Amino acid sequence: MTAAHDRNRSSGTDMGLLAVVTCLALAFVGAAQIWATSVLAGREVTVTARTALAFWAELLAGGSANSAWEASFHRPAPPSWLFTTTALVAISLCIALAWVGLKVASERQTGTSEGANWATRREESALVVTRDTDARHYRLVAGISTLSRRLLAGEDCVSAVVFGPNGSGKTAGLVVPNTLEWSGSVVMTTAKPQDLDAVVAARARIGPVWIIAPGGAPGRPTASWSPVDYATDADAADRMAGWLVDSSGMTGDPRARPWNAQARKYLKGLLLAARLSGRGMAGFVEWAYDGELASEHVSQILAEHGYVDVLREYRSTWRIHEEGKGSVMFTAFGLADTYNRPGVMQATTRSDFSADDFFGSAPATLLLVTPQSDVERFTPYFTSLISSIVHAAEQHAAALGGPVNPRLLLALDEAGNVFRYPRLPHLLTTARGNGVQLLLAYHDIAQIEHLFGGRDVARTILSNAKLRMLLPGVGDVETLRYFSDLLGQTAVAVTSHQTGPDGRRSSAQSEHHEPLAPIHRLQQLPRGQALLLYENLPPAKVRLRFWFKDRGLRDLHQDASQGRGDVA
Repeated sequence: MTAAHDRNRSSGTDMGLLAVVTCLALAFVGAAQIWATSVLAGREVTVTARTALAFWAELLAGGSANSAWEASFHRPAPPSWLFTTTALVAISLCIALAWVGLKVASERQTGTSEGANWATRREESALVVTRDTDARHYRLVAGISTLSRRLLAGEDCVSAVVFGPNGSGKTAGLVVPNTLEWSGSVVMTTAKPQDLDAVVAARARIGPVWIIAPGGAPGRPTASWSPVDYATDADAADRMAGWLVDSSGMTGDPRARPWNAQARKYLKGLLLAARLSGRGMAGFVEWAYDGELASEHVSQILAEHGYVDVLREYRSTWRIHEEGKGSVMFTAFGLADTYNRPGVMQATTRSDFSADDFFGSAPATLLLVTPQSDVERFTPYFTSLISSIVHAAEQHAAALGGPVNPRLLLALDEAGNVFRYPRLPHLLTTARGNGVQLLLAYHDIAQIEHLFGGRDVARTILSNAKLRMLLPGVGDVETLRYFSDLLGQTAVAVTSHQTGPDGRRSSAQSEHHEPLAPIHRLQQLPRGQALLLYENLPPAKVRLRFWFKDRGLRDLHQDASQGRGDVA
């Protein structure tokens, strides 16, 4: 009770002080208004407390402004319009002072401090874009604000990381809509072949479209691409070998780095020999399985074409100790298993396009269809293909001295299964300068930690993605806690009422902090909605734009289907 009474007494003292200050302020403003009016009229008078009180008393008693002026100052009154104007200014100033005073008093009384809050309309305005796609090139749209009903999007080439389980709307609400509207080249991945028709219809009218589907895409023509065809020289073979090793899943242990480096040299020789001999991916797989048994044949091919340095590196594999040799072969066998699968082998028989085709005169589209099961077995193939396109973007940007234009969009649904790229933290840092826009969809943070070897790398990836989204139904507590902690604590004022021994009632106000978005609330996000975090702005809630429901998106692919183009 003592604390409550002390708080009440303090509150009463503050309000009393506020009343005194308000009265003094009003008196000052009233006197200032009289003096300013006289100066503006060219009839300056001396304003004292007595004359000011006499003037206002006469005016409030019902007298006119002219009579009150002449009675108080014994001077001719200023024009009525001038007095009215200065009075309005004075009244406005009094209202402003009163508002500030009440706000300060309220804050002192409740003790509230500024805590975390949801974005206001004004704060959201930094992300608002028009629905006209021609007026918002290269802006990744997150959804429709539940507050302002406007489209919210990131800036040009600001990459995004999205978390959501299967069925949360990642594909239909984010990946497909942004692919449909993107005016540059796109690499899109999906596990749902039913989404292909809409994308093909819209994208085929502006440029070539290729579908890569090692697991099959019934009723749709598919294209082929081979890592062997990429290995046109020693440098290209070395890059491809590096991407193959990185995507193999064998790079997580730092102790394995020497053997991974050796595996890269070994695979480099196989790739180049397969290209030079015309054996293609079939030769690569055969020689990878044969190991040292194929060394004489591979060495002969490299020697005949003058690749002495590549031959030296390839042969060095057979000069290391058995444990190291076994590690190299283990990596090679795993990759051979991937490319020996019937669907992958069929998809690598030739190359219907090259990475440079995505930076030509017409925007190109590559649709990668991931199998419904055993998808990790296909990861090396998808990763090497996407990596080659990323490298081409970097090379074109370097040649241009700036980002590629039109921008390249990598809209990767199930990114953890299609893009095992150890340089992802670096890519997120440099993508903007190269004109590459990433939209990466994962199940949860645990998936990123598993892919890239720990918590620290996962946090770096999240930090480098300026647009982060959480979709409904995420069950990983660490992911939910990450977003809850990032949203912060909000201050909540609580009023408590007590009755003392004497029967007198009193009230006290206090403040406590609680999460702006508790973990259970984040897990229970309504279906079709998402949480949006962008750079240093407060969080916002958005409604996803499903491509089969949103009128603009629906019209886009339906109109395109009238004059439907063909898959390249």
